[in-house]
Amino acid sequence: MEKEHKNALPKAARYPLFLIGLVILILGGLAGIYAGVSAGTEAGVAAVGFVFLLLSVVLR
Repeated sequence: MEKEHKNALPKAARYPLFLIGLVILILGGLAGIYAGVSAGTEAGVAAVGFVFLLLSVVLR
């Protein structure tokens, strides 16, 4: 018999975490284009957004 594992993060918290990551990726990319920031800064913003996305998936 399989044992049910307890979720580390409730479903109600996973969806907003995913959306925050998605907004950071989209708006951060657009802001980087319009502000003319360096590629390193754009990569940093993308990394932060990606971490939020990963956390929403990994912490189930």
